[in-house]
Amino acid sequence: VVNVIVVGLSVDMQKDDPSNPVWQVLEIVFLTFYFFEAVGKLAVFGCRWYFLGEDHWWNLFDFICLLLSLADLVIYIYVEISQVENPFNLQTLMLVKMLRLARLARLIRTLRFAIFYELKLMVLGVISGMRVLAWALVLLALLIYAAAIATTSMFGGDERVPEMRSLSRSWFTLFRCFTDGCAAYDGTPLSERLYDIYGGWWVVPYVFLFVSITLGLFNLIMAIFIDNVMASQMQRKLQEISNTAKSVEIDLKESLLRLTLQSKSNGVPPDVEKEIMHMDDHYHNHLARVRAKFDLLVSAEIVVTKAAFLSWLKDPGFVAVLKDADIETANESGIYEVLDADMSNTLSIDEVYVGLMRLRGPIAKSEIVGLILRSGCLGTLKKRNLLFLNPFTYTECGKDIPYAGWAV
Repeated sequence: VVNVIVVGLSVDMQKDDPSNPVWQVLEIVFLTFYFFEAVGKLAVFGCRWYFLGEDHWWNLFDFICLLLSLADLVIYIYVEISQVENPFNLQTLMLVKMLRLARLARLIRTLRFAIFYELKLMVLGVISGMRVLAWALVLLALLIYAAAIATTSMFGGDERVPEMRSLSRSWFTLFRCFTDGCAAYDGTPLSERLYDIYGGWWVVPYVFLFVSITLGLFNLIMAIFIDNVMASQMQRKLQEISNTAKSVEIDLKESLLRLTLQSKSNGVPPDVEKEIMHMDDHYHNHLARVRAKFDLLVSAEIVVTKAAFLSWLKDPGFVAVLKDADIETANESGIYEVLDADMSNTLSIDEVYVGLMRLRGPIAKSEIVGLILRSGCLGTLKKRNLLFLNPFTYTECGKDIPYAGWAV
């Protein structure tokens, strides 16, 4: 952000003093910062992560910006050293100006930070709605084109109405009438002039066309644009949830491991706790290590009471993980009641993890349809008197269903 502000100040102030070296020195400072940032990422994470990792698109964008800045600096130094007035150098100076305009692309870097999340949503919304906006412009142009043909045919031969002398003039005049203001070339209202010249016979079609476009077409375009943006935002949200599932799994399982081992009321067996601690030496892969620890904790059949779970929701680290996972934490007791589907007033660690993962993000259509299908399956089983054959689980619906005699 500071770099973009400096670019704007330099463009404004270099007009008075183009030889001032302060701006180029500041650009070298920013370039040095970007260079060491890229070198640091390559040294710490490696080339594979930098160019093929999770944030590879952002890294490629940063790398391209860095190359453009280096090219800008090299060309600038070459021009300063040569100091020869010839066409080649004039073209080179134009290239330098274009490369400096490319610095504004660095502002896009801000979209990767969480503080600019709302700005990122607006930018992505505008981009996703460009297709709808393009077709809206086509529809508007066609309607105005048809109206321009009619007005040119009626008023094109009248010297008193130069705004309608040709098709292009009529087209642009009608566009101004529907958007900016229906004014003649001399600044007087064009609609009043036409009324004085031709009378009121043309007012009815003019009002009809004006209302149809301004109140009808424009509002329709706005509604379709908003609907498209909202649908695209929902798709991006679901895609983001899918892309971050692995990182959320690690954070959530690590938090559950930490809270379970810290809580003395959960009754973790000492041998299980010791084995979990010793797993750090057996796994080099972080994800595999976390999964192995969590599976061992699940096998211990730890019971989480409502009081323990509500105390977890007071932990700042756990709440931060839930917020990063896009899990609503305002209704604390409501979360526990949702997870406790069998109303046993206790939860297993696996139930907590699976339930929290299902609570991520907005409600998807597949979840609603799945709930309807399972409810219908349970109703069918009840009619067949099959639901109570097994007091623990029943697999008639294609998946183990916990005992839920209370539900039917």
